[in-house]
Amino acid sequence: MASFSNIVEIERDGELLLHVGAETSETAVTYRVCPRALARAAKFFQTLLYGPWAEGKRPDGDWVVELPEDKPSAVVQILLVVHSQFDKAFADASGVKHGGLAALYDVAVLSDKYDLVHLLRPWLPRLKGESRPNPGPDIYSMEGNVFKLERMYRVSIEKDLFVAWEIGDSARVRQCITDIALRSRWMKGKLVHASRSSLCDLFLHVMEPTGVRDIIAKTRRAIVSSILKHLEKAISNLADSNGKFASDSYLCCKLYNSANSDWRRCHATVLGSLIQGLAKLDRLIRELNEIKVLRHTSHTRCKQEGVWLDPQREPKLFDFEPKVEFNDAQTQHLKTQAGKSGINDL
Repeated sequence: MASFSNIVEIERDGELLLHVGAETSETAVTYRVCPRALARAAKFFQTLLYGPWAEGKRPDGDWVVELPEDKPSAVVQILLVVHSQFDKAFADASGVKHGGLAALYDVAVLSDKYDLVHLLRPWLPRLKGESRPNPGPDIYSMEGNVFKLERMYRVSIEKDLFVAWEIGDSARVRQCITDIALRSRWMKGKLVHASRSSLCDLFLHVMEPTGVRDIIAKTRRAIVSSILKHLEKAISNLADSNGKFASDSYLCCKLYNSANSDWRRCHATVLGSLIQGLAKLDRLIRELNEIKVLRHTSHTRCKQEGVWLDPQREPKLFDFEPKVEFNDAQTQHLKTQAGKSGINDL
């Protein structure tokens, strides 16, 4: 009889032992489960356990299947759902709920590997969540923990994207792609994550949805094009001696249309700084917030001197909604996954 020191009884009378995680960073765990429940839940397990090349019982009587590359912390969540133990999912021994985006990402990786997206339905309310136009590092976190390090944020938004991709949440996928595009920098012929302190390749520690890097690049090009059109219009207005700005325009002097003609000098200063910024167009294409707007220093009522035009922080200034476009295969993938997960039924 096989001997395992760490057996978790998911199904006390289960005939199958799943030995999980021997080749991962986590401690390996053996789960006692019902093989028929697994076979009913997923075609992969049906084939693995009862197909032509099924892993049968050992001569000593134990039926053991090895899943060495899968994390036990993720596998157990799937097993709990398969065995209808929904109340125990993402809970410790005392019943306290835990686990955030990292745990959900690991489950989504299993879902992608074994085609188990239909088993994620119990978590759909958490996965769908509410609208998050400015995604943050505590997305999907039950405790509301906020990762303060930018590196952790980069990993979070990529995991968020992968989870949304797996369940077919196309709206959320578009939001994540736009956010990554706004935060990226063009460096040595490729896009990288950019922060004040470091650069990091995209999807360095997270699985990349098929072809999504190309979508990010196209979205970013559309953003740059929109910014340039906005600045072209602004320069044209600033260069007009009569001034055609709406009084609430971001680039407009706060004293615009007042009896005091100093607003003209303020506009001239802004115009000069924009032209200087566009003279470094290659830098703008590399990093989206390269243009700095200067104000006439005597205007205390204007916005502070030295304002960066940053679409990441102030997207409304540019009046654009980046259009994220998928190819036919990607569109079909999202449609198929949404149908399996039921995400659009919420």
